[in-house]
Amino acid sequence: MPKEGMELSYVDAILAAQTKILIENDQSLILGINVTSPSAIFGSVQGLFQTFGPQRVIESPASENAMTGIVLGLATSGHVPILVHQRMDFAILSFDMLINQVAKWNYMYGDKLHAPLIIRMIVGRGWGQGPQHSQSLHSTFMHVPGFRVYTPSSPQDIYSGLVEASRIDSPSVFFEHRWLYDSRGEVDKSKEFLEHSTKTLSDSNASSLTVLSISFSTLEVLRAERILRKQNIVIDVFEIVRLDQLDLESILESLNRTRKLLIVDIGHAFAGAGAAVLSELVTLGAIFDERPQILGLPNHPTPTAPSLAKHYYPRCIDILNSVRELISLPISFVDPDEGNQLDIPGDRFIGYY
Repeated sequence: MPKEGMELSYVDAILAAQTKILIENDQSLILGINVTSPSAIFGSVQGLFQTFGPQRVIESPASENAMTGIVLGLATSGHVPILVHQRMDFAILSFDMLINQVAKWNYMYGDKLHAPLIIRMIVGRGWGQGPQHSQSLHSTFMHVPGFRVYTPSSPQDIYSGLVEASRIDSPSVFFEHRWLYDSRGEVDKSKEFLEHSTKTLSDSNASSLTVLSISFSTLEVLRAERILRKQNIVIDVFEIVRLDQLDLESILESLNRTRKLLIVDIGHAFAGAGAAVLSELVTLGAIFDERPQILGLPNHPTPTAPSLAKHYYPRCIDILNSVRELISLPISFVDPDEGNQLDIPGDRFIGYY
């Protein structure tokens, strides 16, 4: 186990949190396709089968709806199951059980029967995964009361969120973008509850624009923020860490100053999570001097070819160009990804499949 306070990768933070849950609660267990395979679901369950054995780290069949019913039964009988989907797309097969049963359980039984289960769903692009293996449907779960919906981008927040979810009575869904897995950050293992559902990453009275990000988009926004600072342009940056519990007070305070908004999401822009957040801000009285922009996926399925994918996903240069448009300054930017392979997150990570 990594020491407290040390730097961890995102995937190692997931592994550390699950290890802690399994050690501290002997009623906890992990299930999923490939949880016992050498690839260990992108390394996120590496060594758990060898440490905890087949009674607690369970290889499941490709029967997603049935397995969700099983983990619901386990959760209602005193266990804390973690069900892992190595592609969010596979979890679609379990929507009947998830939406009609798991999400409704506490409510239907008057909070007397609980379902403390964790569903991990890996999302994101790369390596030509295409329309059936790279969807990010986190906004769907925003529309289903009963779930805690986590989209953290930092190792600390994924660690704290998972440990927190193991100690509450509600079902929790985690969306983990695979391009985050190699990102690194400090993790304080004494922080066992998420400190914020909306995280302030940059906030200044000198800001020209308010920017909200979700999941991996946060890393791209922060890249853009560093480039903008070199041109003496300051933006406020906020990350939505939990989609089911929007804390918008700090964002509204920023908007009162800037009156300009950009939202960057990993999902579809039309009727997506960004649109839902914007709607909530307008309902709460946000006023804009410029038309708010949402950068997200266009309204068609994911292409497989890298030549098409590079035009499909919002990138750092798209964020920079949107900022330029919103603040109406005659500035230009060099694409920081020029010459890179845009279907992989840098040469350091080539994927597991």
